[in-house]
Amino acid sequence: AISLSLGLSERTGMYDCPVPHNHKHTDALEEIGLWQKCLSDQGVESIILLGHSRGGNQTAWYASELKEGSPVKGTILIAPASNVIDYMAADYKKRYEVGLAPLVEKANKLVADARATP
Repeated sequence: AISLSLGLSERTGMYDCPVPHNHKHTDALEEIGLWQKCLSDQGVESIILLGHSRGGNQTAWYASELKEGSPVKGTILIAPASNVIDYMAADYKKRYEVGLAPLVEKANKLVADARATP
């Protein structure tokens, strides 16, 4: 299992909270890519990414930008961090000039319809 460095050389285990944080949330995207390349260079053809909490958010973000043919075949997200729904909805509307609620309702209907179809 690989842990992100969080800006510390050869970091293992939990990040020591009193240590100043010099890393950014987006740093993980490049680092996950480097670990993926390292595994691919060793001949690994099938990778499953797993992320917990903030790492779940970063893993999902990374996976959303993968190109077809990537060795990443899946992701496991354990309690991925996200903003509260009101903030996300307001940010989405500001960014895309469309309300989020109708899209969520449509997505929920698609899921329900798929479950109802044998």
